[in-house]
Amino acid sequence: MPNWKNRTDQLSLDARIYQRLSLWFQKSDAITITKNKDRADYILAGEILSIDLPSVSYGAEARAREVKVWLKVRYVLKDLKTGALLIEVPEQIWTEPYSVDGGASARATNEAEALKQIVDDLAERIYLQTLNKLRETPQKRQGQGSGYPRKISTWPVSLVQGYR
Repeated sequence: MPNWKNRTDQLSLDARIYQRLSLWFQKSDAITITKNKDRADYILAGEILSIDLPSVSYGAEARAREVKVWLKVRYVLKDLKTGALLIEVPEQIWTEPYSVDGGASARATNEAEALKQIVDDLAERIYLQTLNKLRETPQKRQGQGSGYPRKISTWPVSLVQGYR
């Protein structure tokens, strides 16, 4: 299962999102993740658009105490049989504050923890949003009855590359 497209300079951020999504989807008996898009019913595709550290808060000595990681993503869930977009999130911004006290090493650790929290929260939201949408969408495919189990591919198809 390939990673999301990563337009940031944060190496392996796409792999971390992939890993967290995989862990969430493995919790469901109703959904199977596959690398083979020909065997999938749906495709979950996403892109990491940007990451930024713009927000700063100051302490009594007019020194920065805290900054916020900002992560901007977009993603879609597409029904491969009908072509319908079940979920389309063209832009979603996630933020998490972290302390800049304690030197460069502590800042780097705090930034990594803030980014980890964003990735965890993002993966959980996508998982829950996908489950809810699939429960709302009855399957009318031959032999699938009410729709479970379902197979989701995270194969990045042209939908992601050409998605605007």
